[in-house]
Amino acid sequence: MTHIINNTIYDYKMPESMYKDLKSNASANHNSIKKEIYYRLTRTLDPEYNFKSNKTILNYASILCSDKSVKTITFDFNVPNYLVSTITLLRTHRPDIKDLLYEINLRLAYTLYDPFYK
Repeated sequence: MTHIINNTIYDYKMPESMYKDLKSNASANHNSIKKEIYYRLTRTLDPEYNFKSNKTILNYASILCSDKSVKTITFDFNVPNYLVSTITLLRTHRPDIKDLLYEINLRLAYTLYDPFYK
């Protein structure tokens, strides 16, 4: 059962293909995967980024994040201190843990498939 205790999200589920893409991008950007997640989530919160403005990408990302037939990986995500405030901010909008995980995955998927993400 997914829950958060002491900055750890237990049983975090992420689409396997998205995890592989994040890991690849992290390696290409010389980041850890946690830093890559931090940079991407923070970027989506920047009003200049216009997160969700591209409906095609948003539709693709939402299908990926909600499709029950997509292979997922499950892991305990130890949230580093620099990411805690970002997760806390997202929790104000999505307090339910399942909704929060969906929101995190949606934002990450959106940045992965946005050709203008930088």
